[in-house]
Amino acid sequence: MKFSSRLHVGGLAPDVTVDEISRRLAPFGDVVSVDIKLDKFSTEPQQCRGFAFVDLTVSQESEIDRCMSVLNHCRWKGR
Repeated sequence: MKFSSRLHVGGLAPDVTVDEISRRLAPFGDVVSVDIKLDKFSTEPQQCRGFAFVDLTVSQESEIDRCMSVLNHCRWKGR
């Protein structure tokens, strides 16, 4: 049985990419999609607003908890 969850990932650097987020979360399950919220008022094109939503599918529900406990409050790309 597979479990799916939509995670809010915050504190992201402005230049983060979908591939970087996918690689960061891949050890915890299958990354189905990454939706980076872009800053429409930025002078830089395609700049992240600091958060994204990630759809993650795992084989055990405990993997979601493990993902959140391991990555919660961790520093990544200087943030």
